Amino acid sequence: ATKATADRLEQEHQHQQELQRAKEALEQQHREALQAREVQEMQVRKLSVTLEQKEALLRQERDTFHTALQDREEMLQRLQSESAGLRSLSDQQTADLEAL
Repeated sequence: ATKATADRLEQEHQHQQELQRAKEALEQQHREALQAREVQEMQVRKLSVTLEQKEALLRQERDTFHTALQDREEMLQRLQSESAGLRSLSDQQTADLEAL
């Protein structure tokens, strides 16, 4: 009976050691998973900042483009107006010359 009790105690001790090793392994996996999550969250934050910067740059480029487009449209209107004025002046001078 003593041998059976000793064997049972040894088995129980080994089982507890296995459980302790399994617990430690799970705790290590948990720590690694937390670290991996922190790294991923940091990468997401960096990507978000990069995305925001690119969006701001695109908005700035769009605004610059629209401003340049407006400037060109205004210049075109001025040139058309000046052209019409010159055409009118030319027609008037031609009429004056023909009258002479």
